[in-house]
Amino acid sequence: KKCLENTISNTINTSYIERSNLTFRQYDAHLQRKTLKFAKNMKYFEAKLNINIFHYNFIKPHWSLSKNKDKSFSPTTPAMKANIVTDKWTIKYAFSYPVLRA
Repeated sequence: KKCLENTISNTINTSYIERSNLTFRQYDAHLQRKTLKFAKNMKYFEAKLNINIFHYNFIKPHWSLSKNKDKSFSPTTPAMKANIVTDKWTIKYAFSYPVLRA
């Protein structure tokens, strides 16, 4: 229930996850339905999917998250809304960010 406090809807539904699923299918031909493409190497497919998920959450502003109560618009990403980061990242910044390897 706490995760729904800042959303438009007060009921739990699948529209949020289905919207991101559709976006990922549009980004990557391997995720499209009824396609002849297939991922030949799972390692590269997972890396490409992780880049798309990162772009969706940290770089791409979402219109529905960017609307303010006073009808103004300030570009907001899901990571900003979740208070993970304070500013919208750029691709250049994202690829220059140090990566911790396990």
